[in-house]
Formats: sequence, C-alpha cells, structure tokens
Amino acid sequence: MKCLCETPLESIHLQLDEEGSPVACSHCGTELDLEELSLPPSLNRTIYEWTAQFSSGELTTKEANDTGHTLVYRLQAALDGQTLVFYIPLDENINI
Repeated sequence: MKCLCETPLESIHLQLDEEGSPVACSHCGTELDLEELSLPPSLNRTIYEWTAQFSSGELTTKEANDTGHTLVYRLQAALDGQTLVFYIPLDENINI
C-alpha cells in the first residue's frame, strides 16, 4: 500500500481519532484504510472495537492507551516487521 508519499509504507502510527482512521502514515499523515493493510480480520475487528469502546466511554484514557500499546505489537507482527508501527498515546490527564 502507498500513501501520499508515493513510496511503500515505512512507518505508520496508531492513534485514537474520533473523526478518522486510527492508522496513518507517520511521514505524511495520510489516513489509511485498515482493509487495505491486509491485516487478519480478527485484528481489524479488534482495532475497530477498541476505537468504538473508547468513543462510547467504555474505556478510560489509561485503558485505551494500554490497549493501544498492545495493538502496536500485533500490527507490527501482522505486517511481518516490514513497516514500523508507533502508538500516539492520549494525554492521560485529559479524558475525551
């Protein structure tokens, strides 16, 4: 998959963003469609559930951050280590 950088993805970041995709290119910021990353369906579902649970208030900011850090490792493994994955945590002093 390519983004606006027009190069193969080298690194992506995962973050909770109520208005957009939770995954974006770390270089240009292009939001990426999870379906285009060829992730296992169970991982796609887990990421969508994570964003929905936080948006609905089912997760605290700390719980959301803990899950986000765990998801980074799962994403990295699903992408065969060819794409670096970073998590941009929420500020735990501000609960959205």
